[in-house]
Amino acid sequence: MRLKSQTLAAATAAMIAGVLAAVAMPAAAQPAPPIIGGPPIAGGWSPVADAAANPRVLAAARAAAGQLPGGNAAGVKVVSARQQVVAGMNYQMEIVLADGSHWDVTVWAKLDGGHEMTKSTRLPATKPAPTTPPVAGGGSGLQLAANGVVLSGGRPVRFGTPQAQVLSLLAARGKAKLEMNSECGAGPIEFASWPDGLNLLFQDGKFGGWSINDGGQKLATTKGLRMGGLETSLRAAGPVSIERSTLGREFTAGGISGILSEGKPPAKITALWAGLSCVFR
Repeated sequence: MRLKSQTLAAATAAMIAGVLAAVAMPAAAQPAPPIIGGPPIAGGWSPVADAAANPRVLAAARAAAGQLPGGNAAGVKVVSARQQVVAGMNYQMEIVLADGSHWDVTVWAKLDGGHEMTKSTRLPATKPAPTTPPVAGGGSGLQLAANGVVLSGGRPVRFGTPQAQVLSLLAARGKAKLEMNSECGAGPIEFASWPDGLNLLFQDGKFGGWSINDGGQKLATTKGLRMGGLETSLRAAGPVSIERSTLGREFTAGGISGILSEGKPPAKITALWAGLSCVFR
């Protein structure tokens, strides 16, 4: 009888130890929802496709809404968003709260899953129609090259040109939006961006690279490469190399790099850049 009691006590102790171990074990990490619209590439900020349905954008919007007057996480709607890779991700969004107010907010989605709203501006109830700064030649007055850009009339502006001189030469395009990204692999890079999708990259006060992505369909290289162009157009740009990277089907053609679409052929160009870049692989 004593032996049975000892055996029963040992079994009970083992069962309790197993339960305690299971309780102490951390829950398995849940996979992060996929980024909708593809990875952000060269250019600092990039638009988020279908932002209103993007789970990462919605999480950032809800975090912001909970901190704004008249807002709550349940009633927020995302009108538009763009993203910037940092130590985590920055989201700049236009959101509408449950009370109908419009806000322009920037939220830092941290690597640990937390969110921090770094900027908020209430927008007018009735937004004025957007105006677009003048662009020389409607976008066709400037061409992109492997070593810089070519202005209307054929004047080249090569990598290495002082930043102030480049911006002065492009003054006809309207005032550029200047932003800094200190998280680029090549070090801090300043971006000058225009509404037609052109981004020029500067480092240490000198022109170092360019990129175009969503919205840059009117821009083209000296060899005819453009956003939405077919994969077959790469042959005219020079020696072509295509390989798979974490960005997708990445190519170089005549010194210019880019990304090709996936899925049903024919593949199309979805991003272009040359020189200094801030590509996160």
